[in-house]
Amino acid sequence: MNSTAVVKLDEYLQKARKHFEQWNEEQLRFLNHIKESHSAVSKDLQEKALNLTQREKQLLETAEKISERLDSEKQEIEAVMAGISQLKSKQEIIPEKKTKLKEELENKSSLLKSRQRAFSEINETSQQKYANLRNAIRTYENCLGLRLKRTEDGRIAFIFTHIDKRNPEREYSFCIFVDENDHYQVDSCTPPVKDISVLLENLNQDEDLSRFILSVRKCFQAMAS
Repeated sequence: MNSTAVVKLDEYLQKARKHFEQWNEEQLRFLNHIKESHSAVSKDLQEKALNLTQREKQLLETAEKISERLDSEKQEIEAVMAGISQLKSKQEIIPEKKTKLKEELENKSSLLKSRQRAFSEINETSQQKYANLRNAIRTYENCLGLRLKRTEDGRIAFIFTHIDKRNPEREYSFCIFVDENDHYQVDSCTPPVKDISVLLENLNQDEDLSRFILSVRKCFQAMAS
């Protein structure tokens, strides 16, 4: 098997796993820090659950592709082993070539086992983390006065109720996105929060999205009091 292809595949797996873990860690931090209990969330959270289901489907499709790639490499290893058996039957085989083929077989066998473990971990982790996120969304539906809405341009709107005790159904919201420089930005905030630029600066420094959301909510509460 081409060693360059093996290296590229290995780099791809590492990047994909890192990206997935970063994404999951950010979501878990967001879910674990929202503790205030309020009324049931609206139908838009069901849309969030649907998006998570689609994400799980994408992960499973990726896992299937990796599994197919592993099967292909397994066949190549079996072909190498068959070649070694044929060479052993010939008296004129060169010992150095025999040693080289043996090392190649051991290296590919080790790589196959490593990728099989990675595939198993990705599959188990994706299922467990999706289940955790789905349970957290159920918690939203039962407890919190926050709903998430995807806008037409693909951004996420955070909409709060039960902020103003005199008008619990009044909505307070902001829309957040990541720009081309990987910086968080808020393009709308209703009603406007005076210190939103300071909160955004802190968010882009510590990347603690859950703390940012709670801080904005506290500003809304202070405005309503």
